[in-house]
Amino acid sequence: MRQVTLVVGTVCVVMVGLAVFATLWLTGSIFGSQDGDRIAWDRAAATADAMQEDFGYQRDRRDAETIAAGPVFTGRNGATPVAWSGSTDAGDEAVIDVRIRVDVAANEGGFGNGPVVSAGNAERCYRFTLVISQDARRDEVDCADLPTDVEPPVITPLAALPEDAAVRLEALLAASDPSDLAQNVRAEFTDPKFSVDTTVTDAGELVVAVGAQESRDCLVRVRKLDGTIAPVSFDRILLEPGEGGCTVQLYTAPPL
Repeated sequence: MRQVTLVVGTVCVVMVGLAVFATLWLTGSIFGSQDGDRIAWDRAAATADAMQEDFGYQRDRRDAETIAAGPVFTGRNGATPVAWSGSTDAGDEAVIDVRIRVDVAANEGGFGNGPVVSAGNAERCYRFTLVISQDARRDEVDCADLPTDVEPPVITPLAALPEDAAVRLEALLAASDPSDLAQNVRAEFTDPKFSVDTTVTDAGELVVAVGAQESRDCLVRVRKLDGTIAPVSFDRILLEPGEGGCTVQLYTAPPL
């Protein structure tokens, strides 16, 4: 009789435990009810973390609007650039203000569905500061201080040498004297974003380099002693930031 009582008691305890477990599972309390607003808040911060990583180390000199219109925002729904200024040119900084909105749908939970999640949303704003040769910085700012309705940013095309630049450069090199070579080349390639470098070697060869740093364009030509014009080949990695750039040294003093 005693054994029967123990068995019945054990069964009752197990049944009560299962009932409590089922109730907690069905209500989501076994996992703890989750606040949708808190989830949205945390997701907005995670988005800002990912954006800061994507901005990364600044190697290129670009204006802030072009950066704000660039790939960091591609496919990133809810993250909107709302203000921008400056550039990553030396001595300047690009500042981009971003509004991040996140919505979380309600989830009633239940067996196999995990915790109960309430509907929620969050809006957080961040200021990203980009400086050449530095990692991107991020600060959270008050969304109330930022504009709410702005035209989307537009990419400014990279400065690039014209398609006929090689033909024009070779013609100038063939017709110019050493004394007026630099002046003639600069008069032909007037955009301030174009670099012009010229020299006359000890042997009497005329060398000219014309480049557009933004697009990594670079032409180097040399007029040989017999008057022929020859292109100069070089490793294009030398045009990257921190390297020598587009200069006559690509011919006169090439790296080993």
